Amino acid sequence: MAITESELKKQIKEGALRRVYFLYGEEAYLSGHYATQIAAKAVGKDELAAFNLQKFEGRDCTAEELEDAAEALPLMAETKCVVVRDYDAAGGGAANQERLLRLVSAPPESCVLVFWQDAVEADVKKSTKWKAFAAAVEKNGACVEFRRKSTADIVKLLCSGASRRGCRFQPDNARLLVEQCGDDLNLLLNE
Repeated sequence: MAITESELKKQIKEGALRRVYFLYGEEAYLSGHYATQIAAKAVGKDELAAFNLQKFEGRDCTAEELEDAAEALPLMAETKCVVVRDYDAAGGGAANQERLLRLVSAPPESCVLVFWQDAVEADVKKSTKWKAFAAAVEKNGACVEFRRKSTADIVKLLCSGASRRGCRFQPDNARLLVEQCGDDLNLLLNE
């Protein structure tokens, strides 16, 4: 099912994770941010957490490798997490595509799969392969599209981030920063 950012936040906070997530959209920073949060919640904070988290670069892996990673049992834990950055679901051959769709349609019970897009654009409106991927994810998981934030939303985000760090950032100054640097969250949050 397609869910909103606020619904995703609620799932992470409550620990009610789905078995597969597809995070994409114009705001790559948020896709990466939530992929990290989902992974942290899925594997927990114990000393074995690192053993139950596998990360892949989409351009360097195959559907078979992802399937093997997902099917491997977690080490002394209930769940493991497989995080995949920039997997091109519209690329590759038919056999690779079919294997990937089978994996995201019915992921193992002991695994949380997270696909997040940074540099690879997922056009789920026009591309039939991306539509098929999103539909397969929705069977046991959730798709979240992160659209570009408005200036007002970015100003609130910058001010609240500064407040969490014990600093004050006036909304007028935050708005000026957005005007000068643009609305890319990766850039703004590093400023």
